[in-house]
Amino acid sequence: AESFPRAANAWTTLYDSAPCLTAEGQFDDSETGGRLAWAPDGVLLLTLGDAGFSGLDGSMPFAQAEEDNAYGKIWRIEPDTGAARIVSIGHRNPQGLVVAQNGRVWSSEHGPQGGDEINLIREGANYGWPLVTYGTNYGSTSWPLDVDGFNHRGFAEPALSFVPSVATSAIIEVTGPMFARWKGDLLLATLRTNRLYRLRPVGGRIVYSEAMFLGERLRDLAELPDGSIVAWVDRGVLLELRTGAKMSAFGRYCEGCHAPAFGVPAGPSLVGLIGREIATVPGFSYSPALAALDGVWDEARLDAFLRDPQAVAPGTSMVLPPLDDAVRAELIDHFTVANPD
Repeated sequence: AESFPRAANAWTTLYDSAPCLTAEGQFDDSETGGRLAWAPDGVLLLTLGDAGFSGLDGSMPFAQAEEDNAYGKIWRIEPDTGAARIVSIGHRNPQGLVVAQNGRVWSSEHGPQGGDEINLIREGANYGWPLVTYGTNYGSTSWPLDVDGFNHRGFAEPALSFVPSVATSAIIEVTGPMFARWKGDLLLATLRTNRLYRLRPVGGRIVYSEAMFLGERLRDLAELPDGSIVAWVDRGVLLELRTGAKMSAFGRYCEGCHAPAFGVPAGPSLVGLIGREIATVPGFSYSPALAALDGVWDEARLDAFLRDPQAVAPGTSMVLPPLDDAVRAELIDHFTVANPD
């Protein structure tokens, strides 16, 4: 038999959740939480999800049962003795937890269909699940235990709630030197939207949220000593975020109007530009100057247009700063590579 190295000392069980959930039970193993973080006083914080016991069948919801029920809660555990006590209750599936440098504790929590939450964790607070939520039941327009869903009715309100769901996972605080303007902000990983969110906390509120599309299901985050950010994604690779990367010519001169990350495009889509007949994107209202042109966009015509739009199409609404030969070549290469023959 193959042998494996073992630790010098045996593992010691520090804490057991209760009651024991057996394979025969109808629990949801995707709602288990399980994030750890060290508090400033040296105790270990642990999040536990409600394991799907939301009380929709008429039973007591785990997240609201304080006595002899570990689930749907955040715990403080003494690392020396294993003594544990509840910090907060009323959580569905808190998969992210961070203790900020100012001592505030933030969690990121999956809601049902919508209602994902960022919570500022306060000792003794009840965050309401499943009695209140801004989400709905799957395939429904309301949550059965909170049909109105107008507010949290005396339970602790989230600092931020996402509707529709973004599928929150890990959350960290930016503390390093690389992203100096982000210092003190929270970074939230998401699964459903493939986005990283930068959250600005002010007091107990999140005052804005900036989404950055990374194109991956983001499972975990870490900040390295130099301040760069590493994201672990579901397909088993690491992504690294660093400053100093040069923005492409397309990003500088085209993307804002033709492929904005938010809002309505001011210009037509440029996908498939090379070889396409001029002014033919369905649904876009072209200027008379461009609509009057015949032919297709090829490399020579595009270069002339990028050099001087008015010379190619007098009266066009397209405005460009002077672009040198290298920038025009980079743009043409972008469209050629993106649209091979």
